[in-house]
Amino acid sequence: MEVLRGIWDSLAPARDILIALLAPLVVSAVLHYFRPKVRLTYGTANLSAHGLQDSPTSPMLELTTEKIFIENAGRAPASRLEIVLSSPPLSFSLLKARQNETKLHLDGKLSIFISHLAPKELLQIDLIGRKDQESKVITVHCADAIAKEVAYWPEKVLSAWARNLLILFVFLGFSAIVYVAITLLRSL
Repeated sequence: MEVLRGIWDSLAPARDILIALLAPLVVSAVLHYFRPKVRLTYGTANLSAHGLQDSPTSPMLELTTEKIFIENAGRAPASRLEIVLSSPPLSFSLLKARQNETKLHLDGKLSIFISHLAPKELLQIDLIGRKDQESKVITVHCADAIAKEVAYWPEKVLSAWARNLLILFVFLGFSAIVYVAITLLRSL
């Protein structure tokens, strides 16, 4: 500790200059960290298989349906969003309907382009394809970010009062843990 105090005292003539240089660096680092950013996530919630047959003698057509969820969890809009699929599905639809462009690549991949995705907006894509040629998401990205894959689980949505009650119980449980920890530390 004395060594640090000696270094600090030896810098006394240049302290004001060092503080004047460090303050803007610290402020710019904090502003950079908290700036509005695009945070893209994507995932699939369910994959269903269906068998369709016109008559008992006709061959069965096996189809799959899949839901892809893409969310901009950030505070900045995502522009020129691109979703790359491993192969083109028979059909797809966007829920929150919006204008899109598609491009089929030479290697058989399909790109779906969407002009923008607002902050905190969730986009759902429903795919219908043949079972022997499933379309998987390869990547989702925009001009500012690359999406991270997350797990989506179909679950029942709680009502507002149940969610608030759950938050209250979690808060009370955390408070009880802190209280017990402080009581135990005082008894030592």
